[in-house]
Amino acid sequence: MSTNPTTAHAKACGKMPESYNGKPEAHKGFKTQMKVYLRINKDIYTTDKDCCLFILSMIQDGGWVQLYVEECMEDMINKNKFHKIDDLWTQLDRFFTD
Repeated sequence: MSTNPTTAHAKACGKMPESYNGKPEAHKGFKTQMKVYLRINKDIYTTDKDCCLFILSMIQDGGWVQLYVEECMEDMINKNKFHKIDDLWTQLDRFFTD
C-alpha cells in the first residue's frame, strides 16, 4: 500500500484506509480496511453509488491499475449504473487476485 493523498470526509470516523496500488498481496488488507471504514461511516456512504465511487477512488498507482479503475468509474458514471457493493468486490477480487 502507499501513502494516501485522499482526504477523509469531514464527518467520517475511524482511520482512513490506505490507497491500494493493485498488488495482489495487498488486496485483502485493502478490502478489509475499506469494509471496516464503510461500515463505521454507513451514515455518510449510504448508497452503492457512494461506496463504489469511494472504493474505486482509493485504488491509485499511476499506471495500468489507475487506467482500469478510471475506465470502470467512467463507465458507471456515463451509464448511471453502479454495481452493488458485493458485485464490485467480486469484480475487484477477480481482477486483482486471479
